[in-house]
Amino acid sequence: MASCVRCGGTQELERDHIIRRADGGPDTKKNKRWLCRACHDYRHCRDGILSEVEKRLAQVEAGFGNQAQLTMWVFRLGILEFLNTPEKIRERGYWSYGKIAESHYSRWYEAIKMQRWTGPRGTSPFKALLVDNSSQTLLVRASVGVDSSNSPAS
Repeated sequence: MASCVRCGGTQELERDHIIRRADGGPDTKKNKRWLCRACHDYRHCRDGILSEVEKRLAQVEAGFGNQAQLTMWVFRLGILEFLNTPEKIRERGYWSYGKIAESHYSRWYEAIKMQRWTGPRGTSPFKALLVDNSSQTLLVRASVGVDSSNSPAS
């Protein structure tokens, strides 16, 4: 029986292109895997956020980007990761980064602003945000003190 390659679930399975067709990925069996609907939703949201992070990082490194916007997207990525571990998805499904009020960037902006990067213009503390897409390993984790187990059910 097929199961989700991320969380091991067996309900609402969908075929996912490992390399998106929009990015030139082939429509072949070798480029497809099973994901449950929740992990598939998570994957697409994560891909969108990573795209924004990469775009903002390139702008900051080129010297014309907005560090605050980069920080916001990295924050969203951390919240998404925190809320959607495979175990949490198996327990209660996918949650977007805006699901609970404590995860909203506006609630954390002042604290984040106080620790803003003060390095040379055109450099960034987020250089380590590179993602190994071959293994889908995210090298960024964010801990914001949000306990999703006490949040309202989806």
